[in-house]
Amino acid sequence: MKILKEYKYIYRINKNDVIYSIDQDWLNFAQENNAAHLTAERIIGEPLWKYIDGQEIHEIYQMLFSKLRNTKGMATIPYRCDSPNFRREFELGIVALDNGGLELKSQIVEIRSCTFNPLILPDAFRNSTEYKVCSFCKKVKHRDGEWDTLLHVFDLMHLNPVIVPKLVNALCPDCKQTIEKEI
Repeated sequence: MKILKEYKYIYRINKNDVIYSIDQDWLNFAQENNAAHLTAERIIGEPLWKYIDGQEIHEIYQMLFSKLRNTKGMATIPYRCDSPNFRREFELGIVALDNGGLELKSQIVEIRSCTFNPLILPDAFRNSTEYKVCSFCKKVKHRDGEWDTLLHVFDLMHLNPVIVPKLVNALCPDCKQTIEKEI
């Protein structure tokens, strides 16, 4: 079942990658997705990198940000921001601002209901097993080195729905190639 909901949210970072502006839609999205602690008072003035996990993810964003600032350009990056019951596909538009900052605008492309996936629960009990998950497309790296969907890996590995493995943010080869085209 496809669910359509018009949603966008915007935040801005300065030339030092510190968040200085968040719109109300961004705050509403945080509230609706069990992140009520992410208030404007807590976020504004903080480095963006505090909210993005994974060295590889930091590095690719930093390269992209540098290019956009130097060229006064813009880029669009597809990504997913799933919840346990919904698959949400977004586009992140990034635009260089005159002050050396960047405006980041996320727009929902599609929301679909999906089979409940305990791997995505933020407060799930985690065992010591780690799986790399692509921060952009949400594919998971198997033990054999292949990347596949969260649900397929969950089914394939016969994972316990009560205690799930830890997901570590990474970058799959396909998404790396997509983002590198923007750099």
